[in-house]
Amino acid sequence: MSAVTNPPPESLPTPPAPHHTHHRLHRFKLALLFIAPVIAVVASWGTAIVALDKINAIQKPVSESPPPDGARLYTQNCAYCHGERGDGKGVALLSTQARYFGAEKFKFASTANGVPTDDDLLYLLRHGIPGSAMPEFTRLSEPELRAVIGHVRSLAWKGRYEALWQKAVKDVADGGDDPDPAKISRRVDEQTHLEKPIDIPASIPSATPESIARGRAVYLSDVGGCSKCHGPEGRGDGPQVKDAAFKNENGERASPRNFTMGLFKGGRDPQRLFARIKLGIPGTPMAANPNIPAKDVIDLIHFVQSLSPPPPIPTPETTIVAQKP
Repeated sequence: MSAVTNPPPESLPTPPAPHHTHHRLHRFKLALLFIAPVIAVVASWGTAIVALDKINAIQKPVSESPPPDGARLYTQNCAYCHGERGDGKGVALLSTQARYFGAEKFKFASTANGVPTDDDLLYLLRHGIPGSAMPEFTRLSEPELRAVIGHVRSLAWKGRYEALWQKAVKDVADGGDDPDPAKISRRVDEQTHLEKPIDIPASIPSATPESIARGRAVYLSDVGGCSKCHGPEGRGDGPQVKDAAFKNENGERASPRNFTMGLFKGGRDPQRLFARIKLGIPGTPMAANPNIPAKDVIDLIHFVQSLSPPPPIPTPETTIVAQKP
């Protein structure tokens, strides 16, 4: 009987993998089943995001429109009368000099300290000042008008600063202290500080014969004091007009409004008239009357409006419009 010889080690079959190796391989296959779709979705999201970025880049303008240039718009539309520096020394030969923003008071404001709000100035730019050379700028957009307002405020601040600086320099020549720029700046800030507008009724009732009669009584009384300048019939011929001192702050002769002509410089709507009666017109003999009761103001508005013809319907032939360059 022949002896059995063992085969060499290298000829032995590979033993089966341990049991735990099969489990790891199985878990790896399952993970691939779940992870692969996720990877695909994330990849698709990335592709979509890149695509959206490209679309946005195409749709977005190369450069957005710059904000309106208030200084340029002012030069084009206002400097002809008001001057480049806002000193009222434009090239236009006006019988009444245009407003000097840096020294004179703003006439039409809804605040007690006479500093107009942006909306006050916006109204004047949109509607002009009837009975004056100030036109309405209907062809300028609201952003453009507000840019002009910002520049006007800058001119007003600079003009007041220059006036106070010149006064301080003169005081030095007279033996005073050297000018203090910070102190002057604070004074200008105080002068140009914007206050909250006064309370003006959002809605004013329509006139009645009774309210007009009550308004006439207020108009002729010392409470209203209107007839002293505007006259008993509202024709601008009151007794104070004959006074030699009846002038505006710039030294020009003051002219009370003739209500029968239907021209109201600050606007003829009830809210504008309410503000004029309560606050007056700074820089003119038209004094403020802050203590007059609101009900009397409303009656007074009704009477004054009753003296005026209804406003005409504007037509292209009769409307003065500032052209946009």
